[in-house]
Amino acid sequence: VAKGYSQRYGIDFTETFSPVVKGATLRTVIAWGAARGYLARQYDVKNAYLKGILKETIYMAPPPDFLIKADVGKVLLLKKSLYGLKQAGRAWNEELHASMTEWGYKRSEVDRCLYTRRNEEGKVVAAICVWVDDCLLFADTAKEALRFQEKLGSKYDFSGGEEVHHFVGIKIEYDAENKTVRMSQEVHVGKAIDDFGLGGECKTHDTPMEPKQHLSRADCPKTANEIADMAQVPYRALAGTVRYIADYTRPDLSVAVGELCKFLNNPGREHWRAGKRVLRYLKRTQHHGLCYDASDAFNEHGEIKVEVFSDASFACCPDTGRSRGGYLVYVGGCLVAWRTKMQTVVAPGTMEAEYIALADGVLEGKYVRMLLEDLGETVASPVIHWDDNQPSINMSQNPVKGGRAINVKYHISRLAQERGEIDVRWLASTDMTADVMSKGLGGVLHWKHTTDMGVLGKMC
Repeated sequence: VAKGYSQRYGIDFTETFSPVVKGATLRTVIAWGAARGYLARQYDVKNAYLKGILKETIYMAPPPDFLIKADVGKVLLLKKSLYGLKQAGRAWNEELHASMTEWGYKRSEVDRCLYTRRNEEGKVVAAICVWVDDCLLFADTAKEALRFQEKLGSKYDFSGGEEVHHFVGIKIEYDAENKTVRMSQEVHVGKAIDDFGLGGECKTHDTPMEPKQHLSRADCPKTANEIADMAQVPYRALAGTVRYIADYTRPDLSVAVGELCKFLNNPGREHWRAGKRVLRYLKRTQHHGLCYDASDAFNEHGEIKVEVFSDASFACCPDTGRSRGGYLVYVGGCLVAWRTKMQTVVAPGTMEAEYIALADGVLEGKYVRMLLEDLGETVASPVIHWDDNQPSINMSQNPVKGGRAINVKYHISRLAQERGEIDVRWLASTDMTADVMSKGLGGVLHWKHTTDMGVLGKMC
């Protein structure tokens, strides 16, 4: 292993960024693969970081007893990367990209870790998601899957090649014949419960946070003793653990995790109790996962269906007065993208908060649409966007009065409607699934929306 900590920027390294496939991309490709009934195979390249070609000139002291006596006092000139070098990940990514291009796979401009291959008729016959040295392949036939496997094996040592069962810590139960998928992180959830002391008998909760609960800076430690007390609490570790779960397979945790992550620099006891409540909810729902049923993904014209739900909770932050917005994006009835965030501006009213959330949903819907087009699909147009606030719908369709404080960038929903790309429709608040992305809900409504998102305790 190289002593990368001794490298100096601009001398023996410059760029170090190495991309991985985005969560929304991964789920979109999985839903698409299931809808098409494609095979799913996983591969893991061995010793990947040793394959990258270095662009910089790097000299390294040899390991003990590596050189013969005649060469003692000499150093090594590296031609390929080693584990420990700051640019090792980037060098491997560039090496894999060069190989993929040579083998006839095209990199997506939407997500740089998605590769596709088309046949002579222009049909996408293979799609590959890349996460460092892990590859998840979707192929229309066993022959196409074998083609990639042979290409990969001709240049690199790898393990895998069997039907997908785990990918980047996510358990994937993939049934191409029935077009169903279930993704879960049960092992990770179980480890988190044990690591934070809830492995035995303890109280559980049926929601991840109290209804309409909003954590505040007022609960942060103020004295030196209080700060020292909280320094002994693994708050950041808890927040990071549950965020990883929420980002990939458990959208029902998103708002609670978002509230926790606001206080990473100075958490208080009230914040810690809120974090433990999330764990108690996870203990109750440890065996839940994100389920897909893609059997009805296409309309009568063979176009894949996309729907977006957006919602906002006005002025819910007690410290800044900002609103929390969120959205959900479905492909063929399968939830592939979601997000909840405190809006970056203070909305003067409910309409403005909902309008900003709508704009965020439009952007994510466009991202998913572009991914699907890279996968060779025609998206049913216009894409349906659901909103439960009539004034924001009116604002998106016409330059009506009001909304003077809205930045021009949030008018993307109006422009998209003028182009015929989307159709914004009203949906009753009780049926607005994205409500769970804007605030904490009571048990009945929380479970209704959680079920509608496809977070279930058994196969869909």
